[in-house]
Amino acid sequence: MKVFYHKMNGGNVGDDMNATLWHRVLPELDELTTAAWLIGAGTIVDSRLNALHGPKIVMGSGVRLGAKRVAANGDVRFAAVRGYLSAAACGLEPSAAVCDPGFLVASVWPQDASRGEKIGFVPHVYSERYSSIVRAAADVGFEVISPTLDIERFLQALARCARVYTESLHGAIFADALRIPWARVCACSIYYEGREIADFKWSDAFSVVGLRAEAINRVGLLPIKRSWSAAREATRPLQALAERRLVRALNRRRDDPSVFQLSDAARLQERIDTLLARVQRLRSAAEVEKWPAANRDPNAGPSDTRPLRVCAFPKQNENAYLANFSNSLEARGALVDDFTFVRANRERYDIVHMHWPDTHLRTHSWWRAIGKHVRLGLTCALLRARGTRIVWMIHNLKPHEKDHWISRSLFPLWFPRACTNVMALTHKGLQSALEMYPALRSKPAVVVPHGHYRNVCPPPRSRASAREALGLATERFTFVYFGNIRRYKNVPLLIRTFRALEARDAQLLVAGRPVLGMRASDLEALAAGDDRIHLHLEFIPDDRLGLYLSAADKIVIPFDSVLNSGSVMHALSMNRSVLAPRLGALPELQAHVGRRWLQLYDGSLTPELMRDAMNDPERPGEHERPDLSHFDWDDIARTTLHFYRHSRAPSEGRETSSRATASGEREMTLDSSEI
Repeated sequence: MKVFYHKMNGGNVGDDMNATLWHRVLPELDELTTAAWLIGAGTIVDSRLNALHGPKIVMGSGVRLGAKRVAANGDVRFAAVRGYLSAAACGLEPSAAVCDPGFLVASVWPQDASRGEKIGFVPHVYSERYSSIVRAAADVGFEVISPTLDIERFLQALARCARVYTESLHGAIFADALRIPWARVCACSIYYEGREIADFKWSDAFSVVGLRAEAINRVGLLPIKRSWSAAREATRPLQALAERRLVRALNRRRDDPSVFQLSDAARLQERIDTLLARVQRLRSAAEVEKWPAANRDPNAGPSDTRPLRVCAFPKQNENAYLANFSNSLEARGALVDDFTFVRANRERYDIVHMHWPDTHLRTHSWWRAIGKHVRLGLTCALLRARGTRIVWMIHNLKPHEKDHWISRSLFPLWFPRACTNVMALTHKGLQSALEMYPALRSKPAVVVPHGHYRNVCPPPRSRASAREALGLATERFTFVYFGNIRRYKNVPLLIRTFRALEARDAQLLVAGRPVLGMRASDLEALAAGDDRIHLHLEFIPDDRLGLYLSAADKIVIPFDSVLNSGSVMHALSMNRSVLAPRLGALPELQAHVGRRWLQLYDGSLTPELMRDAMNDPERPGEHERPDLSHFDWDDIARTTLHFYRHSRAPSEGRETSSRATASGEREMTLDSSEI
């Protein structure tokens, strides 16, 4: 088996390492006959592979955006690709996205763990060749590491650095593998290979380890192409000035830890182990036959492989739903950025996905309210003029918190008209939104369920051990409330109701931070004198939330208004049953998981309801698990991306969009008049 990789004149360490890497990982590679070619590290999954005779195995390579595809004739099999974007472009499942082979360097060429204080600078091979950025970087004291060095000398130089600025993709990959914090910079390469192509391969490579691949500087050097030799000479003084300014800006930020990043060590090691395991499977013809073959049309153009660009509003915060939603889209090949007004107005996006648009309108001042509505309205107008679809994900019908009356009055007048598409978490939620905001009835709409949290929740502990860790009585029936304490969540009512419950064999744990007018002192006064009530009135981080949920016999959600509830889904994901009001879309959720797991009541919470929950003979056992297959994140991502790609805004022509189940197994029309 021979190794195929790109050979650049003058050398490029990210390509040239292929000559030795694979033989070190698999010494008998030359003798293997399970395939004729091993396609190694590099952006080389394109039509060049069609000229290679014999069976080929792709092992960690990446797709070049816009290049012609590999022929779907069955002689190219994919053991692994570089990242999620390459997997999506090749029509592969996310499991095919493992990592770039460059991440193996720490295993193959281990380096001294001691670090110096130098700041490394790795230029792109084109920047080194066609500019003087290397000289400018050396003048301020950076350790310049040429990408034309052989792999061993390159890694030795890199290992002497405390932090690294890099324009070279493999410079970042090698630094991450050696656990050296790095930051991406742009100099000339974005003009030579194209910003969109450069961003694609960086995002692709680091998508599998959960890192953002944005450069810390937006503007590089002067945009002079390699072929413009006369222009380069004429503008040499201006280019030199740009080089010095860029390097001085980097030097000022050299000690700022927020500039540099590093992947999670455990997540990276998992990826490395997976890639190494797949390399070992090259020995077996039977194993090789199991890998998927190329299945995309070789004549497919750039539009068939360009990833959807999504600006999420927001991409993530302390709500775990947001990170899960964005990560699932990225795992299916989308590029997801966090919303800012500057980014939304400057960049070009296919989709702006708005989860809670009212959060950018919240204020208690009338003139600020008007100003915020004008700002968001102008942004929406610009997005629509560009053809960007504005997708409103309806979590709530109205904000839970009180806002200025002007803001509350303006929002329903214009935003339902400004958005182009609608997503809801339940059919009840969509129906309620259409009734409250008639302008939405002309919009393409889809229902996707609220995903579960099993992928982020730790395995539940035993109830006894969790209660002991929290200082609770281990034998008492335990009701638990968790999450931020807001007015509509009715925690004072919960405390008063529990106090009226005549049961010495029960206890109540309230775990969460009072916010937006709720005061800890008021809650403490309500609970005073009852030793069955335990208040942990603080923010509960994700790494401790599982402990609190594990302690529960029953999670209590006493909200006085709710459409969808992430708290209920979080409890179910930890295999804990829930007591909640029959409001909003919760009956729809109960239909999926069953009454044993989600017990609903009418009216207000009462001591009798809590007593019935304690004595319920059908209450799930400690080791039972609810069926949450309907709420799988990968299915949600596939449904969402299908909706993004195949639903059109009303201005693009009338079309009924698809409503898919979470599994994507069936579709039905979603014209709002039929709901």
